[in-house]
Amino acid sequence: AWAQVEAAPDVVWVGDQLSTRIPPDLNRRFVLPRERRVFDAVHEAGGLGRLHVCGDTTALLKDLWASGTDILDLDAPVSLREARRTLGPAAVLCGNIDTVSVMMKGKPADVRKAVQESLKHGSRAFISAAGCEIPEATPHANLRAQSEALGWKPGK
Repeated sequence: AWAQVEAAPDVVWVGDQLSTRIPPDLNRRFVLPRERRVFDAVHEAGGLGRLHVCGDTTALLKDLWASGTDILDLDAPVSLREARRTLGPAAVLCGNIDTVSVMMKGKPADVRKAVQESLKHGSRAFISAAGCEIPEATPHANLRAQSEALGWKPGK
């Protein structure tokens, strides 16, 4: 993350692989203070921070938002409705579309349905995205279906 901060991009993506693997009290004690330092540095450099934690982070939502991130990625196991209820309408949430069962293995209609469902619960402070990295084997038709469900038309 420090190399990203030094490069001064608009958004610095931070992947946290620890928070869902340790008890919440240890996360607050050891991980959260370090994430705050990273996001403080991102903000000092004039950027925005984006935090991603794989898995079901429902019990950690308030702590993750307290890290100082500007955008909180949600993996597929996290209910967007619950995240919005917990963090309120101003928290910028991103993701939670299942990368494998919907994006990679689903049909374009499944992708469109997942996008519409996420938009229903995301509020205005929401970025439609997969819950994690898009697998390489994801059909292009599914990526187009996501874009089209968001109002993007080829050539515009």
